[in-house]
Amino acid sequence: MVWISPAPALADVGIDIQKAAPTRCALVTAGVVRRTTAYQQRSEAAGAALQRVNQRLTNIIGRADARGYQVTALQADQIELQHRATQIQADFTGILDGLKHADATCGADGSLDAARSHLQAARTDMAAVQSWVRTNLAADLKELLNEKH
Repeated sequence: MVWISPAPALADVGIDIQKAAPTRCALVTAGVVRRTTAYQQRSEAAGAALQRVNQRLTNIIGRADARGYQVTALQADQIELQHRATQIQADFTGILDGLKHADATCGADGSLDAARSHLQAARTDMAAVQSWVRTNLAADLKELLNEKH
């Protein structure tokens, strides 16, 4: 993102840049604090949701294995789920680190752009894991149900 200095335009209307800079920084800081809180809550919610899916899958694998069903596909799915959950948490960590750095620099060093790129990655990864659960994991669970024992 290219920043264009508003100094000439502000000087034309009589606004002193030296007085406006702290106000801009305060606005950026307030926005960063608001977003940090929201993304921290989203990170916790995403982690909890993926942990619930993982726990349910662990319970299903345990019961199915005890009954003699073939659970290797589900065990591979569980490893994949854990990998995807780790990636999503890394994305949220990148968002929060970028916002923390933007707060310290009033967003002047491009750290907001880094946070935005991590946000896009988190959105993409969340959509991918939702799709994966609905297609691959659901198909493996249906296959387990259809297995004759």
